[in-house]
Amino acid sequence: MKRYTARLCRLDSQLSAAQIKAAVESRLLRALITFKLGTIAPAEGNIVLVEIASDAERADLARMLKGVESTRRLQLECVGWGWLITGATAKSTPGMPATGYDPYASVQTQAEDIKEYACNIRRLAIRQAVGCFFLLWFVAVPVMFILNMLERRFLNVAMMVIYMGLLLSGASFNPWTLLAYASRIRCDQAGIEIKYWLRPSPRRHAWTEIEGLEVGASTLDHVYTIRSGKRALRFSTVKLNEESTLIKTILERASLHFVEGTVGCATYRHFDAE
Repeated sequence: MKRYTARLCRLDSQLSAAQIKAAVESRLLRALITFKLGTIAPAEGNIVLVEIASDAERADLARMLKGVESTRRLQLECVGWGWLITGATAKSTPGMPATGYDPYASVQTQAEDIKEYACNIRRLAIRQAVGCFFLLWFVAVPVMFILNMLERRFLNVAMMVIYMGLLLSGASFNPWTLLAYASRIRCDQAGIEIKYWLRPSPRRHAWTEIEGLEVGASTLDHVYTIRSGKRALRFSTVKLNEESTLIKTILERASLHFVEGTVGCATYRHFDAE
């Protein structure tokens, strides 16, 4: 389920958190969606924040919550991404999947105003060399197997076992991610700059431009995608020093909130991102 926070204007100052919860639940129970209410707490002025986890889309959820205005004591201001009150600090939340938590919740952001994160080129080179070796074997072994199929049965079985082992061992090698490998990433007070191994010029984004960050499904490649409007900046942090600190720094300085996650994947967005 995705995490949202609804901003409601309390027109009646005497309206309690329990009454607000009842009003929100009443509207959502009328829709065929799965949802879970989190913390409800006051913000500035008469604004009240309501944390919601739901499988509904953001626009649909906002449309459903518009119905609370019929009480004449609440007015919906907006529905944004993430939980603004409690965040995602717990590894499990009642009613939420065990994997629905922020994997970087307990990680510390960088203390320095400016810091560079460099790739360990030796470890990366070894990893790619081994991956290329496995890839060549994937081609050579089937050819040899076919040539010897009718004459050497024992050898065929042995070769098939070796081939399957290489297939499993080399599953992490993905030559298409080479273009995304970062050699150096610099985080300063204004934004982030990424230098790639196979690209001539670095790419840069200001923190205020970043609307989201997505952690890729391949945990072995450590692929991340920065979203900024219609633009996407993809990079891989394989063998990059202090990777967790880097990602936490991006989340903190770009004000990104945890939205949803599964094993090896996570999505973060700015509260008012489209």
